[in-house]
Amino acid sequence: MCQRQKSLGSSCNSTNECRTDLNYTCLQFYQCGPLSVLQGESVAGYGNATAGNDNIALNNPVGIYVLPNNDFFVTDSNNARVQRYSLGSKIGQTVAGNGIAGSASTQLGVPGGSIYVDNRTQDLYIADNANQRHLVSFAGPPNATNLTVVAGNGTSGSSAGLLSTPRHIYLDTTGTYLYIADYGNNRVQLWNMSSIGNIANASGITVAGGNGAGIASNQLNGPRAVVVSSKNGAVYVSDTSNNRIQRWAVGASTGSTIAGDPNGLSGSSPSLLNSPIGLAIDADETHLFLSDTTNNRVQRFRLI
Repeated sequence: MCQRQKSLGSSCNSTNECRTDLNYTCLQFYQCGPLSVLQGESVAGYGNATAGNDNIALNNPVGIYVLPNNDFFVTDSNNARVQRYSLGSKIGQTVAGNGIAGSASTQLGVPGGSIYVDNRTQDLYIADNANQRHLVSFAGPPNATNLTVVAGNGTSGSSAGLLSTPRHIYLDTTGTYLYIADYGNNRVQLWNMSSIGNIANASGITVAGGNGAGIASNQLNGPRAVVVSSKNGAVYVSDTSNNRIQRWAVGASTGSTIAGDPNGLSGSSPSLLNSPIGLAIDADETHLFLSDTTNNRVQRFRLI
């Protein structure tokens, strides 16, 4: 239960006193008002906007992944490496890349995409979008080793075996299938991990889009993220430049719009989106969360 309403900006005497705006929501921290901002804590990097390349510094960090034990990984983009941090320590350990951008087996380009760690095997998956490929460091954490290409070959292209600026990866719960938001090709590709032993002959299967950039139900335009239902295999895509979220059933040739405007209209009303990027589904697959990027908000939609 909420206690009596407080005046705007007045001090709270306990953690469950309420706001004075029309939401009447109890706050969990000692500040009354229509908006309260939590104090952040720097857990990696110098914390004062200083960039660098030593084992404490970061330079344009992008992707992040947190393990169940709260260790976490950061894509240190401009340092062409992935850093691992233990809980409570700001000293990073390089687990992929060598700090020099390149395409050798020990190098990364400028990794501006996502990273993912298979919690069962500790394999580290990296979207090396500058090199048009996806990499894996097998049982890499916490040891930096050579990287294995699992999708793409370093050349941008639209054939089944190539990628163009891959942005996001999603590994299914069995570790068998890797889904890639192939941004430059306006499609989502599915790669079977059993094919990585012969990458020269490996290729992906298009499971969403692949018909050029557009607004039609069989098209995507600049997809930036993908998640997959563990219940029915449906593929959810952030169709970023179309300002919508598309759902593609297994084997479907067209997608259906589940959030945003089907015709790509952008806006800030509750039913519209503006350049959505990040996607997540809760554990029981009741709700879809997305980062509505240009609207500077996170939206939640109930899955029907």
